[in-house]
Parts: sequence; C-alpha cells; structure tokens
Amino acid sequence: MKPNLFCATEHDPVEEAAMPRKPRPITPGLPHHTISRFVNRERRLLGHEDRDAYLRSLARARHHHSVRILSFALMSTHVHLALVGETEPIGKLLHRTNTSFGMRWNRHHDGLGPVVAHRPKSIVVETGEQLARLVAYQHNNPHRAGLVDCPSKSDWTSHRIYIGEQPCPAFLDVEWALAAMGFSATPSGRLAFHEYTRSRRFLTRDPSLSGAGPSSVVKA
Repeated sequence: MKPNLFCATEHDPVEEAAMPRKPRPITPGLPHHTISRFVNRERRLLGHEDRDAYLRSLARARHHHSVRILSFALMSTHVHLALVGETEPIGKLLHRTNTSFGMRWNRHHDGLGPVVAHRPKSIVVETGEQLARLVAYQHNNPHRAGLVDCPSKSDWTSHRIYIGEQPCPAFLDVEWALAAMGFSATPSGRLAFHEYTRSRRFLTRDPSLSGAGPSSVVKA
C-alpha cells in the first residue's frame, strides 16, 4: 500500500538551540527539503572520508529520532536532505547530525568553532509530484556543478541507491519514497525513476525547491 504521506495538518515547534529562540513551525508528516550550509560557504566535505563521516553521523542520529530520511546530496559546501518528521521536529535530527559531524571534522582537520552555519533552511513539499521533482533536483546537483554527465555516475547522492546500483543503508527509506513519488521498487520502476531524473538534469535551479522563490520556508 502506498504510504499516506500528505495527511498531517498540525504544526510542531522545532528544537530550540542552546540560546533561547522563538519556535519555528514545521509540518509533521510532510516532506521537507533541508539545506545545511557550512560556515562561510567553505568546503568541508573534502573527499570520501568526510562524506562517509557525514552519512555515519546521519545514520546514528536516525536511531534517536522518529524522522524518515528519503534522500541526500552531499556537496563540498552544503548538504541537501529530504526528511519527513513523523512525531517530532526534523530540527532535532539535523542538530544531532551536524553537531556530531562538526566535532569530528574539527578533530580530524585541526579545526575550531562551528562547522555548520546557523540552522538549516527547510522547504515544505506538499505533493508526491513535488517530492519527485525534489529528489531528482537533489540527485542532479553534481551534474549542475559540472562534476558528472549523468546522475548515476556520482556516489555523493542517493541516486545510485535508488536505482539499485548500490545497497540501501538502513537509515534511508528509498522504497517508501519511491512509492510516495509514484514509482515502484521493481527494476522497471527504478529505471523509470532514473529516466525521470535524467530528463531533468539540464533544468536550471528550481526556486520553489531551493527556497529562492515563493514556497513554504522555515528554519529547521
């Protein structure tokens, strides 16, 4: 049965930071596109070791929080995630993930101070079609950056996992996301998703998904 993704209507405040801040509303049950940028837009994911460390921090955080992780795109200066907060704010998972990664980065690179800038941006996704556009948008990031000529050639996103070329880690809800987007988890369904993603690789940045245009944007 296809998951009932878009049924929540209540709002829940995001986690407060160390210093008191006004709570921000989020929508439990709806997907969110979150963007975590590193301080001063500096390059903090310098290679596969840093990339794998971020994913390990994300996987550990998932054990502590009731948040579905649908997709990821790890760029050198920022991280894209698609998340669904089921019974708690997505900000808690992001805070734990980014804090853990930042501590590890400082230890391994002789750094000091914050690694991730402020609270991540979060854009609400309200339909399955928008979710499909979002995941394709994330998976095409390396192509838009000129790093690869096809989304399947990068392992810095979850695309190769979606199309079955890499095993799915326990923290990632790929089959749930495929069903929500209208694709099956069969080989033909995964191929259809791959072709859909490839068809969008030459599209320019989508303001409604990046938070640059009219959309439901909050700080996670």
